[in-house]
Amino acid sequence: MDSWAQQDVTAVTGLGQPQQFFNMLRAQGLKPREVALPDHEVLDLPSLNALTGEVILMTSKDAIKLPNDADARLWVVEIEVTLPPSLLDKVTATIAETGPES
Repeated sequence: MDSWAQQDVTAVTGLGQPQQFFNMLRAQGLKPREVALPDHEVLDLPSLNALTGEVILMTSKDAIKLPNDADARLWVVEIEVTLPPSLLDKVTATIAETGPES
C-alpha cells in the first residue's frame, strides 16, 4: 500500500459499517476518497467506471459481484478477522455442545 500513498485513491465498500474499512486504509497511510454504498448493494459497471481515481480499492465482499475484468484500476483489499482466543474457545465449545446440525 505504500506505493499508493501518493496516488489518487478511491475506496468503495458496501459493508454495514464502512467507516471501519476507510479507517483501516487511513491507518496504512492512504487518504482515500470514500464511497460508502448501502449494505449489500451491488456496484454496477457504469457506476464503477464513473469513479475517479488512479486506484480503486474495494473489499472482496463487494468485488466478488463484479466481472474479473471490470476495471484495471480496481484492487481488492482482503480483510482478515482475528478473534480473541477466549471468544474463539467459547465458539468452539458451543459448536461442540450443540453439534454441527443445530
